Amino acid sequence: MLGRFRAVIYFAVLFVVLFATHIIFAAINNDVLFRIVVICITILTFFAGPICALIESEHTRFGASFTHGMALSLPLSTGLGWAYNGMSAGFEMVIFPILSVFIHLAIRQSAVGTTYGLK
Repeated sequence: MLGRFRAVIYFAVLFVVLFATHIIFAAINNDVLFRIVVICITILTFFAGPICALIESEHTRFGASFTHGMALSLPLSTGLGWAYNGMSAGFEMVIFPILSVFIHLAIRQSAVGTTYGLK
């Protein structure tokens, strides 16, 4: 049962570790490492689908992993918009999820067909 969500679980663990790390670096005022981790979190958020597809080891589940990652990126990108807007509601909370969907749709389709970012 959990085997089909293995890539999403690995992705979530990586995201949680990076999120905790960014809180630690903010607490100790290490601005350089904080920014590096924030960039990694941003990349993970906007490319959750392709990253989940890359983590997935079973070729028949690439599509499902990509779709689960895309669905996961929507609340993550909303939270990212909240964080980028100084921990308050703003325009970024709407734009970031829309941008995430466009990124995922562009990566899913390529000139050779549906590749899920795995060319």
